[in-house]
Amino acid sequence: MLHKVCAMCGKEFDTKYPHQKYCSKGCEREQERRTAKAYREKQGKGEHRAGSDSEWYAEVNKILRKAKKYGMSYGKYVAAKEAGLI
Repeated sequence: MLHKVCAMCGKEFDTKYPHQKYCSKGCEREQERRTAKAYREKQGKGEHRAGSDSEWYAEVNKILRKAKKYGMSYGKYVAAKEAGLI
């Protein structure tokens, strides 16, 4: 048995699994909830959201139209553009 400290609540617990980080499913779910909340907050404040949503979608659609002209998907077009191939 391994003796560990819960990464969420700090409670000590025993486990037979070396990679276990939480003392219970409740602590694991709470950490997942906090991580998801932080991610959502970060996404809402991202650079691409500086303008309104309609401006962002207009820019994405503009890029998508260019990609289709080259016969590429959006992702492949953006990668090729960043690599300097287009």
